[in-house]
Amino acid sequence: MMKVVSGVFILKDDGSALLQHRDDKPEIRHPGLWTIPGGHRNPGEKLEDCARREVFEETSYRCDQLKLIDDFICNDGIGDDYRIALYWTTYDNNQKYECLEGQDLKFVKRQDVSQYAVLQFILPYWDRALNEMNLTRD
Repeated sequence: MMKVVSGVFILKDDGSALLQHRDDKPEIRHPGLWTIPGGHRNPGEKLEDCARREVFEETSYRCDQLKLIDDFICNDGIGDDYRIALYWTTYDNNQKYECLEGQDLKFVKRQDVSQYAVLQFILPYWDRALNEMNLTRD
């Protein structure tokens, strides 16, 4: 059975996204890289529910409305294909967040991302989320 993963870009008005610095453990996929919060879907769980749960488990942040960016089959060259659903939401500027999984958690500006070892495939989706965020404000 194909693994299914959901992830969320939590965006501030300045375009920064909440990124998680993954643990540096060789047994996990993409150790030590920065990426968005997310994770594996439980059996029978809806993709959007998975995204909300994973974000909460990893950051203690409760996502409000999630907007789907894309839902696709991915192969990162490490293992088998898996399905991934990527969402975005705007940060509410009220809730606290904390690093409950990984090494660190912080908002990173899009223009500063080159200073981080980021999971590269997320960058075009970050740009799409920013574009959609700007379109919803117009």
